[in-house]
Amino acid sequence: MRKVLTHRNRNCIKRRAAYSAGLVMVLVRFIFPGFAFAQEKASQLSPEISRLRVAYTSLSGNMAPLWVAGEKGYFKDYGLAVDQLYTRTVTGIQAVLSGDVQLIYGACAQVMSARRAGADLVLIASSVHYNPYALVSRYRKADSQQLIGKRIAINQLQDAIHVSARVSLQKVGVNPDAVTYVPIGSTPDRLVAVQTGLAEGAMYGGPLEVPVELGMNVVVDLFEQKIPYCGGGIGVSASFLKRNPRAVETFMRGFLQGNAYYFNGNSDQLKTILARKLKLTVADKKTEQIYQYVKNNAKYPLVTQEGIAATIEILAQQDRGWLNSKPEIFYDNGVIKKLDKEGFVEAVYRDTR
Repeated sequence: MRKVLTHRNRNCIKRRAAYSAGLVMVLVRFIFPGFAFAQEKASQLSPEISRLRVAYTSLSGNMAPLWVAGEKGYFKDYGLAVDQLYTRTVTGIQAVLSGDVQLIYGACAQVMSARRAGADLVLIASSVHYNPYALVSRYRKADSQQLIGKRIAINQLQDAIHVSARVSLQKVGVNPDAVTYVPIGSTPDRLVAVQTGLAEGAMYGGPLEVPVELGMNVVVDLFEQKIPYCGGGIGVSASFLKRNPRAVETFMRGFLQGNAYYFNGNSDQLKTILARKLKLTVADKKTEQIYQYVKNNAKYPLVTQEGIAATIEILAQQDRGWLNSKPEIFYDNGVIKKLDKEGFVEAVYRDTR
């Protein structure tokens, strides 16, 4: 009998200890909500594959959430290795379709164009909800008619920047077909084109202090007008998403934490990351300007139907066939909505510092 009672007592003690431990965990989670978030990180999510390759298509501050997530090790915290590759948008899309990379971070319009052409691509996030571009020029806004017959530097023909240039010209009463569009490439290269006389105007996305300090004038600022838009899009093959849902979800957790750190984290660390990626110095005035500008990005990078519809309308200016496209075929918010429903999105902004 003595042994039986001892055994029962031991079991009772174990049950009480387990109950007490569980109670402590509940109290800790209630008092320190960040603890639950940390525990979730530590548990990882067992993605179907352990490594992803992501193409990003712009050397601009808008890519910061991806860069920060990598630099801070957030992807690794969730059990995922992420290789980041800089490339042109068209090349990146081709790489996704061939399987050389799994995701692309860049312009929504090009992903949408590929989707419309039959490519197996879908947008799962968008970090820019308003058209971010401005038309800058050696001419003042009052002299914008002098742009007729002149050259406008864009990224590439038929892309969203090209069409945004047409919208900008229309807003100042210039026929968008009365200029020559010169495909120069990235934002810094477009500014150089104006400085060196290769173009008289350029489409620019970034803090407007930069072109102004270079002696240029802001002719039209589309962002100021809060025109709905889909930018900073994350695209993935729909079939890859179906086969590897946990891998894509894991990536988005790391990305969201990188975005949260950009809004809540140490400014000196963030400027250091921006300076390194953009080949600036931390002390450079441009670094501070870009750092502040990127805070215009969306905290909740949901793809909005308004943004997709507005992007379709922009693209339809050169191809009326776009007006027959239904917005919902271009995006899938399932991953972000899942994370939002489980409370992850709120928690990551609350707990990431």
